[in-house]
Amino acid sequence: MLLAAICYVLITALLFRNLLPVVTTHLFGDLGDPLLNTSILAWNAKHVPLTADWWNFPAFAPLSGVTAFTEHLLGAYPLTSPIIWISGNPVLAYNALQLLTLPLNGLAAFALVRELTGSSICAFIGGLAFAFAPFTGEHVSHIQMLMAFGMPLALYGLHRYMRYGARRDLVWFGIGWLSVTLSNAYMLVFFPILVALWVIWFFKPDARRWRAVGATACVATLPVVPLLIGYHSRLTAYGFFRSYAEVISQSAGIQSVAGINQRAVLWVGWLPNTFYEQSLFPGFAILALVAIGISARARPTRARATLAFETATVELDFFHGFATVAHGRASRTDKALRPFVEALAHLGAASVNALRRSVTWEPAYPGLRALLAGFYATLATGAAGSDDAVLDLYDARDRIADALEHARSRRR
Repeated sequence: MLLAAICYVLITALLFRNLLPVVTTHLFGDLGDPLLNTSILAWNAKHVPLTADWWNFPAFAPLSGVTAFTEHLLGAYPLTSPIIWISGNPVLAYNALQLLTLPLNGLAAFALVRELTGSSICAFIGGLAFAFAPFTGEHVSHIQMLMAFGMPLALYGLHRYMRYGARRDLVWFGIGWLSVTLSNAYMLVFFPILVALWVIWFFKPDARRWRAVGATACVATLPVVPLLIGYHSRLTAYGFFRSYAEVISQSAGIQSVAGINQRAVLWVGWLPNTFYEQSLFPGFAILALVAIGISARARPTRARATLAFETATVELDFFHGFATVAHGRASRTDKALRPFVEALAHLGAASVNALRRSVTWEPAYPGLRALLAGFYATLATGAAGSDDAVLDLYDARDRIADALEHARSRRR
């Protein structure tokens, strides 16, 4: 993990190389959200959170309760407030937060992926994908969106606790959950939905552990309750709300997975140009790494058997699902064309099998049915060998069919 942390820090330094020399005086990006968030951090450091004074952020005078008009950024309080107390420089505090969020996001995702896969390489790639995706670059001026490390940290704690039952893993879950709920309102709404789906997918009949998880979530949510009450009472008093049409206009759809933001350099002219929440294109590098990872973990793509009989040779391809029969002695032409014939057979069979598996959800050996058909066709030609060889083939067929039925029953 140390090597991964160093890499994430170096990548962050490269991305923000122009900011580092002026980290105490300049802000990265525009002077909209970054300047507002810097002033919020300064306000948090000078006022006790949740007090009457804290709720009255100095804007839109003479209105009161203006803190509820935007993000509170209390999730950054343990880091940024001490920096402001010591240095008196909120710009330095904001930049420190921005420079730390990406490595922290990467390390939290690293821990989660390594727990799931047991592979440090997969964990490193997962950390890269989570911390440095193009979506992150679109929200680089929205510091609350970059504070996302609580989500993988909470899931890391959940996985470990449900696997080992150690209470210290509940601490990781509680810290991650609290960090999420204090980071921004978007995660406060969406992350509990993700956790609910996680519970459904990974459900195990262990009431004691589930009670512990629920109790930890409740305890970690308690600090957020006064915030929610304060926001609700003040926003309701002003009559603020978002219409459904406005929500839809600012939301992402399935087509947003292919959307790039207006600042993108690559893929311009190839993919639709969108903005903010609708710019969800993960980038070619992430898609390529995912494809490589899936391929590396997949079943072997070669599973062959050669049966030599008195009058023919049968080549069985268990994975791609075809059988070829060579009658008698092969000619020079047959030998020369065999690689090309086999390549075409592989391509055609693989394409058909991919389509069939996507429709039928066949769990193992997609060429089984075609293989058995080829086997019976071989018997019909009279090319089969001795009685013992036929019996051996019947036994092999029955073993494969039994394994397939067992896999299907487990899937149900």
